[in-house]
Amino acid sequence: MKTMAQKIRKIIEDMLMHGGTKQVIIYPFGDIGMSVKNTLNMAYGVMEDYIVDNHLCMFNPKIHSTDLFDEIEIENFSVILATDQKELYNKLVELLLAKNFELSQIYTFESNKKQDLSFYTNQLVTKIGKYSYGPICVEHHPLIEEIGAFCCFAYGVEVVPNHEMKYITTHDILYLGKQHMGIDIPYECFEGERYFLEGIKPKDCVTKRKRNKIGNDVWLGRNVTITNGANIGNGVIAGAGAVITKDVPDYAVVVGVPARIIRFRYTNMQIEALNRIAWWNWEDDKIRKYYDDLYLPIEKFIEKHDCRG
Repeated sequence: MKTMAQKIRKIIEDMLMHGGTKQVIIYPFGDIGMSVKNTLNMAYGVMEDYIVDNHLCMFNPKIHSTDLFDEIEIENFSVILATDQKELYNKLVELLLAKNFELSQIYTFESNKKQDLSFYTNQLVTKIGKYSYGPICVEHHPLIEEIGAFCCFAYGVEVVPNHEMKYITTHDILYLGKQHMGIDIPYECFEGERYFLEGIKPKDCVTKRKRNKIGNDVWLGRNVTITNGANIGNGVIAGAGAVITKDVPDYAVVVGVPARIIRFRYTNMQIEALNRIAWWNWEDDKIRKYYDDLYLPIEKFIEKHDCRG
């Protein structure tokens, strides 16, 4: 296990190698901050440009409050985040991001790489419609952009990512973090994972990797697998164990590996009418009012609720 002195040296060397000619801020300035300053000045011959600490600034005019971040050109600076306390770390990173720093400008201790990664992945919000449930209904699913309302996902349903096939290897070391669902994640954030190879920089991205969209009133059976990028329409049913590799149109029933359409639940005209009605968008009170209508034959339901009927 590395000592604090070793961690400080590594954080400084990471900054000097990757931060270029950016000016340096040490923040905050507790015991670790003081050790960072001494090591930076004495061992590496580099003077910090600013020290930021909201408490000490009241006693030392050479130390600044976080108001400094509103006065400087953010893009010209690197920040050494001088803390190893996880709760404080999270709060300070949130503050820096709110001040328009990029995570690539913030240099932290190795133990906080996972927090760095979570700040990126938490940008990948998944919109989930009302009353949908199942294993893929999570707020920050990295592979799902949107799930409609009233969806049912059985145990074992999952979405899996594509890998790039055009190079010698399909391994993540060639593209990990590059355009990861539309955002770039510094490769160092994955340090500690089994697939992380130290000393490289991925240069390419997976061209077919994108986030899925799943419609409303979808039922996916046990152990259905969706390959990354396959969108699913409204009213789709997938049989247990199906592997969905391409877009599935509204109200299709699919089975098999790879999944194939065996039939549609309704006629084209009925599907168009159901999409116009969009009962899944009704307010809850309206659903309660017309609850019994959900048991009607499709013709009767459309006749009653389609504005064109």
